[in-house]
Amino acid sequence: DRASAEKLYKAAVPKLKIAAEKFESSLAMYALGYCYEHGFGGLKKDLNEAVKWYRKSADYDIVEAKEALERLGKK
Repeated sequence: DRASAEKLYKAAVPKLKIAAEKFESSLAMYALGYCYEHGFGGLKKDLNEAVKWYRKSADYDIVEAKEALERLGKK
């Protein structure tokens, strides 16, 4: 019924917001790793820093970060 649906939705919204924020943060970590790997955004190329940020992103199961680590031989 509508009342039950509304109650469930209101309970889920904060959890969804936190999940979205974690997802956005983990994508930002991947992007930072990419910038370090390629020397973009005014950053000097630094593979150690790239790997550090890719690992942090991979901890949140970002596939691209895991692939980057594999490509760099840093599983």
